[in-house]
Amino acid sequence: MASLAQRVDAVLGPGWYRAWEELERRRAAAEREIENYQRQLAAIRADDAAERFLKDSFTLAKIARDYRQGLNLIARGNRLDPEEVGRIHDLFTLALGVVEVDVELCRTFFGGGLAIGFVLLPLGLLQHRAQALQRWVLRLKAELERAKGELREAQAQFVINTALTGISMLLPGLSLIGKGAIFLGQLASDQLLGPDSAVRHAGAGTAFQAVTTFADATEKIEALRHSSVARAARGRTAGAAAAFLGVQTDLEEVLAGYHRRERIREALRNAEKAYDELMRNLSRYRTRLRGLRTFIRRWQATMAGKVADAARVRKVLEAEMRRVRYPTGFLPYQWRSLSAPGAVRAGVRPPASAHAGRFRG
Repeated sequence: MASLAQRVDAVLGPGWYRAWEELERRRAAAEREIENYQRQLAAIRADDAAERFLKDSFTLAKIARDYRQGLNLIARGNRLDPEEVGRIHDLFTLALGVVEVDVELCRTFFGGGLAIGFVLLPLGLLQHRAQALQRWVLRLKAELERAKGELREAQAQFVINTALTGISMLLPGLSLIGKGAIFLGQLASDQLLGPDSAVRHAGAGTAFQAVTTFADATEKIEALRHSSVARAARGRTAGAAAAFLGVQTDLEEVLAGYHRRERIREALRNAEKAYDELMRNLSRYRTRLRGLRTFIRRWQATMAGKVADAARVRKVLEAEMRRVRYPTGFLPYQWRSLSAPGAVRAGVRPPASAHAGRFRG
């Protein structure tokens, strides 16, 4: 009795069954790897990337199942059109190529230490400190804007504007740090998916640019705080509290006659305290944060082509699925048997299509 391989090769051509076995081996390996990376993506909240890769894996598994069913039908004596089998074979190789590129992207991403850096950062602590500072800074901003509208002296306007400028430097970064793992997950997805993900996040590189802005702002504000003028001001209550915003004038004197100065003083004291706590934590992990920025720049340069390749192969697969009217979702492919005797011709297509191996990464 002829073996399964012999029956398939008799219809489709010599070596076809062996080529299918090799594709199945690659599929199993790629799906095992991407499943492991799914867990790591979940750990850093890279939801967009995890969703995209899960969809790719589902598509591959579905096409592989339908292709396997077609070969089993042939082995049982059903007459299938070799051209139709070849079309599903092409879809299989394309879908496999997509998942293999996904695996390569994840391998580079996690292997480079970027994701490890994410995990090791105390995201919960940084998030809590940033949110506390943000609350007091926003309250301070509202009080200073009220004072600016009531105090018309040039010196008061200058000092208040200086403080408001410092606040404007802090808030964008604080907002992102306050989101903790969420924005880091968005950053990871942007790097893994490129424009496909960045569209959701209001533009490519948005998250990374915000991290850079925050780091640059905190470094500049720290430098101001340690200047000689700022140190001299720290003997006075409001002057000391305003130093972290770059205010180098005695704010207590400027606001001496202002009827809501106690509200400003309270907001300043609490903002100063929250700022100190955040700076202590950021200082502890500053080297890691700088390394993160450096790695992202390098990663963007080296992976830009690979991300583009992944998007291109995915689009080719989607276009081919539409062309052959391959069913989407959970619907299985419906194989059509040939009724005319002798309609099945052996060797119509080679055992591996022109797409096979082209997109292996």
